[in-house]
Amino acid sequence: MAKRLSGTHDGPAEKANSGDASDIDADILSAKTIALAARNGVEDLHAAGAFSDQQAPSLNRRIRARIYEVLLARRLSQPGSTHDPFARYIADLTQGQKGGRGIAALQGAVARAVDDFSASEAIDDATAKELREAAIDGAVEAYRVVTRLGLGRSKNEEHDRRALYFWLMSVPDYWEKPEVSPEFQKLLDRRNAPGPKRTVRGLDPDGGMS
Repeated sequence: MAKRLSGTHDGPAEKANSGDASDIDADILSAKTIALAARNGVEDLHAAGAFSDQQAPSLNRRIRARIYEVLLARRLSQPGSTHDPFARYIADLTQGQKGGRGIAALQGAVARAVDDFSASEAIDDATAKELREAAIDGAVEAYRVVTRLGLGRSKNEEHDRRALYFWLMSVPDYWEKPEVSPEFQKLLDRRNAPGPKRTVRGLDPDGGMS
């Protein structure tokens, strides 16, 4: 496996607006790790001229942020509730995607990030499609590794641990904490408003990280 982006992972992350700090720190690190794999997935296209070095930070931030939102939403949602905004957010991302709930939501989030980037940077449709598919493939690979290890379901634990270590050690130290969109921030603000609080879940058994 060739190293694409160099650097070390961040130190202790800042506290976020919702949930236990340790859960949020894990979400940040997971988002950076999965985003790194997605970014590596499009590196050949980058080298071929699909986007420039100057455009790369925008793509990186968008992918990182959208993945972070998915991880937060998965952890904070109540799937059985028809009125839960996080569950609706996840359901919206899964539309048109294949796989289990976690994988489908991740695919939708990465696709949204790449599409937003392509629109803002005037990337042509054919190139945008290639970027979207390559980024999704990279993200899904990392998500599955993280999930298998987290649930103790890895059939080749040494291989998965090596892959995770590679991604962790490849996250550039200049990658800042992911920032959620204003729309997602409204969901977090509503959750933090005075009133009953939802129970924060950990890993769930359907193959996704909550």
